Amino acid sequence: MIANYSYGESNVEYLAGPRRAPLAILVYRLAVLGMVMVGSMASLGAIWNFADLSMGMMALINLVAILLLSPVAFALLKDYERQLKAGQDPTFDPSRFPRLARQGRPQGLARALRRAP
Repeated sequence: MIANYSYGESNVEYLAGPRRAPLAILVYRLAVLGMVMVGSMASLGAIWNFADLSMGMMALINLVAILLLSPVAFALLKDYERQLKAGQDPTFDPSRFPRLARQGRPQGLARALRRAP
Protein backbone atom coordinates (compact mmCIF):
# COMPACT_ATOMS: atom_id res chain seq x y z
CA MET A 1 0.00 0.00 0.00
CA ILE A 2 2.82 2.40 0.85
CA ALA A 3 4.65 1.58 -2.39
CA ASN A 4 1.54 2.23 -4.49
CA TYR A 5 0.99 5.52 -2.67
CA SER A 6 4.58 6.52 -3.40
CA TYR A 7 4.27 5.62 -7.10
CA GLY A 8 1.05 7.60 -7.31
CA GLU A 9 2.51 10.66 -5.63
CA SER A 10 5.51 10.63 -7.97
CA ASN A 11 3.20 10.43 -10.97
CA VAL A 12 0.96 13.23 -9.70
CA GLU A 13 4.01 15.44 -9.14
CA TYR A 14 5.30 14.69 -12.67
CA LEU A 15 1.95 15.26 -14.37
CA ALA A 16 1.16 18.45 -12.47
CA GLY A 17 4.48 20.12 -13.21
CA PRO A 18 6.62 22.15 -10.84
CA ARG A 19 4.18 25.05 -10.30
CA ARG A 20 1.08 22.98 -9.52
CA ALA A 21 2.73 20.02 -7.80
CA PRO A 22 2.21 21.13 -4.16
CA LEU A 23 -1.54 21.59 -4.62
CA ALA A 24 -1.89 18.41 -6.68
CA ILE A 25 -0.02 16.38 -4.05
CA LEU A 26 -2.23 17.81 -1.29
CA VAL A 27 -5.37 16.82 -3.22
CA TYR A 28 -3.87 13.37 -3.89
CA ARG A 29 -3.05 12.86 -0.20
CA LEU A 30 -6.57 13.86 0.86
CA ALA A 31 -8.06 11.50 -1.74
CA VAL A 32 -5.86 8.63 -0.50
CA LEU A 33 -6.83 9.30 3.12
CA GLY A 34 -10.49 9.36 2.12
CA MET A 35 -10.17 6.07 0.23
CA VAL A 36 -8.39 4.41 3.15
CA MET A 37 -11.11 5.58 5.53
CA VAL A 38 -13.95 4.42 3.24
CA GLY A 39 -12.12 1.16 2.52
CA SER A 40 -11.79 0.39 6.20
CA MET A 41 -15.54 0.73 6.71
CA ALA A 42 -16.90 -0.72 3.43
CA SER A 43 -17.96 -4.31 2.85
CA LEU A 44 -15.51 -6.70 1.25
CA GLY A 45 -17.74 -7.08 -1.81
CA ALA A 46 -17.76 -3.32 -2.40
CA ILE A 47 -13.99 -3.18 -2.08
CA TRP A 48 -13.52 -5.98 -4.64
CA ASN A 49 -15.98 -4.30 -7.02
CA PHE A 50 -14.07 -1.02 -6.74
CA ALA A 51 -10.76 -2.85 -7.28
CA ASP A 52 -12.17 -4.51 -10.42
CA LEU A 53 -13.43 -1.17 -11.71
CA SER A 54 -10.05 0.44 -11.03
CA MET A 55 -8.17 -2.31 -12.87
CA GLY A 56 -10.50 -2.00 -15.85
CA MET A 57 -10.03 1.77 -16.00
CA MET A 58 -6.28 1.36 -15.71
CA ALA A 59 -6.30 -1.12 -18.61
CA LEU A 60 -8.32 1.26 -20.80
CA ILE A 61 -6.01 4.19 -20.03
CA ASN A 62 -2.96 2.06 -20.82
CA LEU A 63 -4.46 0.92 -24.12
CA VAL A 64 -5.10 4.55 -25.12
CA ALA A 65 -1.52 5.46 -24.15
CA ILE A 66 -0.15 2.59 -26.22
CA LEU A 67 -2.16 3.76 -29.23
CA LEU A 68 -0.94 7.35 -28.80
CA LEU A 69 2.68 6.26 -28.43
CA SER A 70 2.68 3.66 -31.21
CA PRO A 71 3.79 6.06 -34.01
CA VAL A 72 6.87 7.04 -32.00
CA ALA A 73 7.58 3.43 -31.04
CA PHE A 74 7.32 2.28 -34.65
CA ALA A 75 9.61 5.11 -35.80
CA LEU A 76 12.19 4.05 -33.20
CA LEU A 77 11.85 0.40 -34.25
CA LYS A 78 12.30 1.35 -37.92
CA ASP A 79 15.49 3.28 -37.05
CA TYR A 80 16.77 0.34 -34.99
CA GLU A 81 16.15 -2.11 -37.84
CA ARG A 82 17.76 0.29 -40.34
CA GLN A 83 20.90 0.42 -38.22
CA LEU A 84 20.98 -3.37 -37.93
CA LYS A 85 20.65 -3.81 -41.71
CA ALA A 86 23.48 -1.30 -42.24
CA GLY A 87 25.70 -3.46 -40.02
CA GLN A 88 25.91 -0.86 -37.30
CA ASP A 89 25.71 -1.35 -33.58
CA PRO A 90 22.26 0.19 -32.97
CA THR A 91 22.37 3.32 -30.83
CA PHE A 92 19.70 5.82 -29.96
CA ASP A 93 20.31 9.32 -31.31
CA PRO A 94 17.63 11.72 -30.02
CA SER A 95 18.58 14.32 -32.65
CA ARG A 96 17.03 12.03 -35.28
CA PHE A 97 13.68 12.30 -33.48
CA PRO A 98 12.77 15.94 -32.86
CA ARG A 99 9.42 14.95 -31.31
CA LEU A 100 11.31 13.26 -28.48
CA ALA A 101 13.53 16.23 -27.65
CA ARG A 102 12.75 17.65 -24.22
CA GLN A 103 13.34 21.23 -23.22
CA GLY A 104 13.78 21.12 -19.45
CA ARG A 105 11.30 19.57 -17.07
CA PRO A 106 7.78 18.76 -18.34
CA GLN A 107 5.22 21.43 -17.53
CA GLY A 108 2.27 19.13 -17.05
CA LEU A 109 -0.02 16.65 -18.74
CA ALA A 110 -1.85 19.14 -20.96
CA ARG A 111 1.36 20.38 -22.57
CA ALA A 112 2.65 16.82 -23.02
CA LEU A 113 -0.58 15.80 -24.74
CA ARG A 114 -0.45 18.80 -27.08
CA ARG A 115 3.00 17.67 -28.25
CA ALA A 116 1.92 14.05 -28.71
CA PRO A 117 2.06 12.74 -32.29
